[in-house]
Amino acid sequence: MLRKWIISLALLAPALMWAQTAVATVDVKGLFDRMPEKVEAEAKLKDLSDRYQEEYQRIRAEFSRKYTDYQAIANDATVPQTIKERRIQDIHESDRKISEYEGAVRADIDAQREQLLAPIRERLNQAIKAVADAEGVTYVLDTAQGVVYQGPAAVNLTAKVARHLGLE
Repeated sequence: MLRKWIISLALLAPALMWAQTAVATVDVKGLFDRMPEKVEAEAKLKDLSDRYQEEYQRIRAEFSRKYTDYQAIANDATVPQTIKERRIQDIHESDRKISEYEGAVRADIDAQREQLLAPIRERLNQAIKAVADAEGVTYVLDTAQGVVYQGPAAVNLTAKVARHLGLE
């Protein structure tokens, strides 16, 4: 008799544990996009990008001027070959500077983006965790990542997390 009871308990244990597991969904991207801090961060990144773009246009204009100057003397037989070669070297140097500048700008904007957005993502994650804990939810799925199936009894915490963040 005891053996049957132990086997029954062993078979029912996973079902009992599953019954205690709650799953909910949250539209993380939708919430993130609505956060005022994210809007402010994006504005700062746009200002930074605009400043870099101004400098980039100046460097490109310098490159274009050097190229135009070279084209003016390229077929002129009276211009010494050493001057033509020097102008070509100047063009290559300007091209190299442009490539280096583009890489440095990309790296700096990416670093600034991460520095500005990381605390915002952390605040959102903490809000999701707080609401999930309060609601007794074990797993939270991001609807932006795609949910295979969401039945009629599924819990969507997006509105509650938005309220927790003060977005509504």
